[in-house]
Amino acid sequence: TGVGRDITERKKVEEMLASETRVLEMMGSDAPLPAVLAEICLMIEGLSSGALCSVLLLDDDESHLRYGAGSSLPESYVRALDGIAIGPACGSCGTAAFTGRQVVVEDIASHPFWSDFREVALAHGLRACWSTPIISAAGKLLGTFAIYNQTPRQATDEAPMVARASHLACLAIERKRTESVLRLTQFGIERAGDMVFWIDEAARLLLVNEAACERTGYSRDELLQ
Repeated sequence: TGVGRDITERKKVEEMLASETRVLEMMGSDAPLPAVLAEICLMIEGLSSGALCSVLLLDDDESHLRYGAGSSLPESYVRALDGIAIGPACGSCGTAAFTGRQVVVEDIASHPFWSDFREVALAHGLRACWSTPIISAAGKLLGTFAIYNQTPRQATDEAPMVARASHLACLAIERKRTESVLRLTQFGIERAGDMVFWIDEAARLLLVNEAACERTGYSRDELLQ
C-alpha cells in the first residue's frame, strides 16, 4: 500500500542519515581512509538489497584505478581488477572515470564495455555494475564508486543514495589528501634553514619552524599563542 511504501522510504532515509553520521564521525576522529570508504560501501549495501559496493581510487599516474574499498566483493576479483586502466571501454569503473559520467551496465554478459573483463566478472557471479565517478569540488577525478549485483538489473531508485555516497567518499578522500600535503609541507618547513612564518588571511600565525624559534628566542608555543 501507499502507507507501507511511505514507511519504508522514511525508514530508509533515517538509516541513511544514521549511516552518514557514522561516516562523518569517523572522518572527524581521523579514522584511516580505507575504513571510512568501507563504511560508505556498507551504508549502501545495507540500503540496497543485493548490492556489492566498491571504491576505486585514482592512481598517482592518473591513468589507472586502485582498490580503495569493497570487502563484500570476492578477494580474487578485487585483485584481478586492482590497477584497471582508465579508458572508453574498460568496464564500468574505467569507463566512468574516462567519461566523467555515471556508467550503467545492466548485464555484464552482453555489454561491450566489459569485453576485456567479462570472464573474470562472470566467474565471480557478477552480472550488473553501475559506476559513478568521484569528482572533487575543483572538478578533478578522485576515483569511482560502484554498485555490483549478482543478477542482471537496472539502476532504479539507488541514484540519490549513490550520489550521497560519492559525495561522502569525495569528502573523505580530499580530507586525507589535504592532511598528507600539510604533513609534507610541515616537514619541508621544519627542515628549512631560514625562518618560516605561516600566516592566514586574518593575520594569525599558524605555523613556525625551529629556525624561527632559535633566532627570535621564543618557543613555538609562545609564538603561536
